[in-house]
Amino acid sequence: MGTLGAHVRRNLVGYLALFVALGGTGYAAGQKLLPRNSVGSAQVINRSLLSKDFKKGQLPRGLRGVPGAPGETGAPGAKGATGAKGATGPSTGPAGGDLSGTYPNPTIGDGKVTPAKLAVVPAVRVEQPCANVASDSDVAVIWTSETFDTAGLHAAGSCIESLPSRLVAPRAGLYEVTLDLLWVDFSTPGTERFAGLRENGTTWLAISRIPPVTSGNPTGQTLATLVSLAQGDYVEAIARQNTGHAETIDSFGASFTMRWTGPAS
Repeated sequence: MGTLGAHVRRNLVGYLALFVALGGTGYAAGQKLLPRNSVGSAQVINRSLLSKDFKKGQLPRGLRGVPGAPGETGAPGAKGATGAKGATGPSTGPAGGDLSGTYPNPTIGDGKVTPAKLAVVPAVRVEQPCANVASDSDVAVIWTSETFDTAGLHAAGSCIESLPSRLVAPRAGLYEVTLDLLWVDFSTPGTERFAGLRENGTTWLAISRIPPVTSGNPTGQTLATLVSLAQGDYVEAIARQNTGHAETIDSFGASFTMRWTGPAS
């Protein structure tokens, strides 16, 4: 051990000089053998470089190769959720029953609409007026008896009420209205008997002015008209005379009717 240590001490300077010489030479050789941009085709072994050895974008893209054969069909995927139900389509095919033609636009067959299939037509007939008509006064005649009323056109009541004078339209449309009055003349006949049909208390629909019968018989008076009414409109029979005293309308010879005939448009 002492001999090895003495050898190192005697030769330390030499060893250091050898290490420096060898290290400097390796560095210089590296710089001399591989300067920048010095590697060319001659220094590269064919097929030794890989695509990863090149900077991105340095290699030109080759022609697209022929597509490969399709792979095997994969297994079916899981069934999806049921979608929302779509709108119902139009009916198709020939119509039957009371209809003719084809769906979706059939028509009513000829002769298929019979009386039994019709809806009830709004209509009313009232009688027995309790009108004691004062001279030179417009009096709305009140009716106390209904021969028929198919749709509630008349509100029954007594002679001291006002609603029984009205025939009310339950639906809009055209209405045929008729009035028959029979005046009972007891004494002075006067010169005129007036009858009128008035809508909603303001509008005259039809009027009649006639002289009274002078033979001692009752005086008959008739009115008829066709009128367009809205739902809720009403018609009244108005009576007037000019005898100078009250006159009576015969309760058994008078009537007031109203009947729906169809839509106005």
